[in-house]
Amino acid sequence: MTTLTKDQKQHFTKQVDIDGTPCEMTVQVRFDDQCGNGHNTFAITADIRGRHIDMGGCLHDEIREHFPEIAHLIRWHLVSTDGPMHYIANTTYLASDRDCWGLKAGEVQKIKTRDGLYLWEPKVLDEQCNSHSIVGMRDIKALERPANDGDIKYFPRYRVGEGKTPDLEAARRAANWPDATLEQLQSEEALTARLDGLLAEFRQAVESAGFQW
Repeated sequence: MTTLTKDQKQHFTKQVDIDGTPCEMTVQVRFDDQCGNGHNTFAITADIRGRHIDMGGCLHDEIREHFPEIAHLIRWHLVSTDGPMHYIANTTYLASDRDCWGLKAGEVQKIKTRDGLYLWEPKVLDEQCNSHSIVGMRDIKALERPANDGDIKYFPRYRVGEGKTPDLEAARRAANWPDATLEQLQSEEALTARLDGLLAEFRQAVESAGFQW
């Protein structure tokens, strides 16, 4: 069990040098439900202010350089008490060779709308039985092919998959599993099996940093 908190933060500030310019750098480390989504999430961000320098956000390279004593916490950025953000979906997508439509390169799929209906394109056939789109006429949404309307016939719309190259390092980051193989990152079973151990390690890091779990 965890205690849901709305404001659990720590700040670390020091003077740093950024490309020869003296700056003040503040790192914020938090573990709370600031977003109001029902679980505590860990985040580590920074702000750097100096003459002509105004930086903020996930400045993890700068945190590693200037705050090495808390750099080990960067690993847990945006991990919540449920696990890494969109743990299974993000990891398996990045590790796969399928595009955002779930298609491999060259795979063909009939286009469906959000309400589960297919898109049908009205066309006419010429004397050689070649189909031609009708300019200005909208597609029809229907589960079954609409009936022909005189010379107008309806053909399903398709998309052709582009696929993609699996991104091993990005998938490892998404899963918080730096030495995982591509096969492990493609397996929902393997990802699910290690989640309890990952969360136990996460809890230890959070509590060691002085936060209430």
